[in-house]
This record gives sequence, structure tokens and C-alpha cells, in this order.
Amino acid sequence: MGKVDEFISIFEYWRKRLRLPKIPITQDNRYEGHLISIFENSKPVGICYNSKKLAEWNYALIMCGIFHELAHIKVSNFPYDTNEDKIKEEYRAERYALDMINKYYPFMLKTIVKHTKSKLNSSIWRRRYPIHYHAFTQIKEYMI
Repeated sequence: MGKVDEFISIFEYWRKRLRLPKIPITQDNRYEGHLISIFENSKPVGICYNSKKLAEWNYALIMCGIFHELAHIKVSNFPYDTNEDKIKEEYRAERYALDMINKYYPFMLKTIVKHTKSKLNSSIWRRRYPIHYHAFTQIKEYMI
């Protein structure tokens, strides 16, 4: 099973377990990130993934990404009027992801924290993803 197939089956497992509605999952390699939740009128309408980027992630990062996107779907506070609102939403999604990892897959936490700390130390990543950078620096596990 490839990473995309793993991602889809794990996403579907947790979507059902969390009793969230069916959400279409599509591939779009034009998107520069790994995963993104797509919303219209404050309602989740899909998940989009970049298969090339997803192939770079190990199992622990895929799990964290899944929980992060499920958090956006489960508890999104639209609309985001300011960057401050976006930062709060990214913080909430990543915090949820880490709490779920810690509860169900605690052996993965160290790998995720190590990976994210290395990204937070990268000036390129900071410039490219300022919203995520500001949100993630508020998470105690990622404190540098």
C-alpha cells in the first residue's frame, strides 16, 4: 500500500470514528502543501492532497496531518477576518492533532515534535508559512 492509499484509509477510519460527514478526497499536485481542507460557505466540501508532498512524509507526520485537517473540519470558526483569527484556528487544529497523537499514538509524538521544530528553525519555512509559524510557536511541545 502506498502512502496515498494509507492516507485515504486512515483518514476515512478517523472520519468515521469521529462521526464526521463523508468528505470527498481529491488529488491536486499544483497545491504546494501536503493537505488542505476545502470549505465553501463555512461548510467542509473536501480534502485535497498533493501526492508528491505526501510521499515525503513518514507515517507519524501523515497521522498528525490527518488529525490537523480533521480538526479544521470538526471545529472551524469561519469566517477568518484577520490573520489573528487564522493563527488561532491553526493553533487550535495543531493542538488537537497533538492531543490525539498523544492519546492514541504516543510513540509518534517525538518524531512529530522533532520534525516541526526543524521547520520552525528554517527561515525559508517561516517566510513561506507565517500563519503556521506564529501558531506553532505558541505550542509548548514546539518551543525552541
